[in-house]
Amino acid sequence: MKYQLIYTLDGEEKRYLIEKEKVTLGRFSDNDIPIPDSTVSRYHAEIIKIGDGYILRDLDSKNGTFVNTERVLETFLKDGDVISLGKFLLRFESLRDVKIVEEEDKSAISTARSVKEFIPSIEEKVIGERKVEYLGPLVKLGKNLILSRSLGEILQHCMDTIFELIPADRAAIIFYDPYKDSLIPQLTRERGKTSETLTISKTIAMRCVKEGLAILVTDAPLDQRFAGAESILIYGIKSAISVPLWLQNSTIGLIYVDSTDPHHILGNEHMEILSILANYSAIAIEQFRLSQKLVEEMKIRSRLERYHSPSVVSRLMELTQLQPSFQEMEVSILFMDIVGFTSIAEELEPSEVGNLLNKFFSEMTKVVFQYEGTLDKYIGDAIMAIFGAPFPQSDHAWRAVKAGLDMIKKTEELTKKGILGRDVRIKVGINTGKVVVGDFGSPMRMEYTCIGDAVNVASRIESSVAEPGKVIIGDSTYQLVKDKFDFKSLGSKKLEGLRKEVKLWEVLREK
Repeated sequence: MKYQLIYTLDGEEKRYLIEKEKVTLGRFSDNDIPIPDSTVSRYHAEIIKIGDGYILRDLDSKNGTFVNTERVLETFLKDGDVISLGKFLLRFESLRDVKIVEEEDKSAISTARSVKEFIPSIEEKVIGERKVEYLGPLVKLGKNLILSRSLGEILQHCMDTIFELIPADRAAIIFYDPYKDSLIPQLTRERGKTSETLTISKTIAMRCVKEGLAILVTDAPLDQRFAGAESILIYGIKSAISVPLWLQNSTIGLIYVDSTDPHHILGNEHMEILSILANYSAIAIEQFRLSQKLVEEMKIRSRLERYHSPSVVSRLMELTQLQPSFQEMEVSILFMDIVGFTSIAEELEPSEVGNLLNKFFSEMTKVVFQYEGTLDKYIGDAIMAIFGAPFPQSDHAWRAVKAGLDMIKKTEELTKKGILGRDVRIKVGINTGKVVVGDFGSPMRMEYTCIGDAVNVASRIESSVAEPGKVIIGDSTYQLVKDKFDFKSLGSKKLEGLRKEVKLWEVLREK
């Protein structure tokens, strides 16, 4: 069940469709519903979704929060409740349920016209003849759609204009999901509150959406062609219009209106104006969807940029299919650690330690990204990086070793130039093997990382064997790069926490 808040502001009725888990109300403009009333506190109250319902919670307001004249600190809201914030009133109201019924009779249509063919001519007619009764509300709608901050606002402005221009008793805005081939009701409204469910013919709705048709049904009970259209006959509908939410190359849903009043029969002119209104609204809805998609992509890109080089991020963003949450891959893992960092930290203020690490990690991360590695994590004064994920790299071992050598060289440069303000030395350990790579953690916090024995070996090589200014690699890495670098054999060593001995090599230089 969907709910809305109805209130009057500056003499005009407003409706706020509740879409969020939490809606804030107060005098300040950053509230979801800003209320310019001196009796309302800056952050007066909030409405929170709990299960299928909502609770209203007072936020220590000065003048209190009331429901049906009774002061409350927190209470469950019921359909029709009147909320008072100071002297400001709002009504909490459910939206009418929509029932989309199957009907066998496909001929229950009085008029059906393709919106592609007549919308341009109708817009020209309205503007050319300067029909103020239509032109004014449509211009106002256009301005409101531009200023809308949410999908709910767009739909409410659309619905306001429908009831301003069309003598309908009921209306519904319905989206179409092409992947599930289903109709999804979004917003309904009626002129007078009734308990009846709004019932719509699926046959007509689907023709409207799939064929891009504006469909008019008039004087339905008298027309024998509507014998099978239960949704029209049972509820005494005298006339009804369905128009597509039409964009140039697609249809994203429809608007349905009907009238049960024989004195207010909907006609062709209403169908034409409603089609223009639907076109304006469809553009606004699609623009909002695109802006939301852009915001979401920016969030994803920002997250990816924490781990991956710009070129890898671009490739990830171009993927048309989601990758598995984790997958087995052969990678090379690099661990780098600052030697004697505890002693360095003891001599510095906490802020100085932070500045040193930020400068240092910034330079080391550039090296990782230069070789298209993935920054797995910062571990205190250490870095863990992966080469060969999320995209396979045939030369991942070479990239890891090159990055390790460049890290040593870059650290020496930074120390020599005094950029870090201290003498800093590092050591590097690298190993290669099969691991599981992906997002791991809990719903509250996920991290992109890799798990496997090869990771443990790389960590032990760095912590137990590597010396300052040295890059030490396992034999699995050596076998992949032995023709590209000069090495010094360190023999086989037993690493802490591991059962088997590991053959190790010191990287001297690139050939």
